[in-house]
Amino acid sequence: MLERNGRFLPVGVSLAERPLAREGRALGAFLEKMGPAAPGAVLLHVGPETTRLAPGIWAVPWWRVL
Repeated sequence: MLERNGRFLPVGVSLAERPLAREGRALGAFLEKMGPAAPGAVLLHVGPETTRLAPGIWAVPWWRVL
């Protein structure tokens, strides 16, 4: 998880090339609990595409971030 000025960005990791929405459940639960302090989440994965798993949760290839 990343934090800056009281705002949070939870980050998950998946070995899937095409993560499914269920892999973002824990991130979604965190977003619900934190409310406006955590406006979105990222699930890093090994595949080639950036996709939206759920509202506010994005699956992003790890190499696009690092």
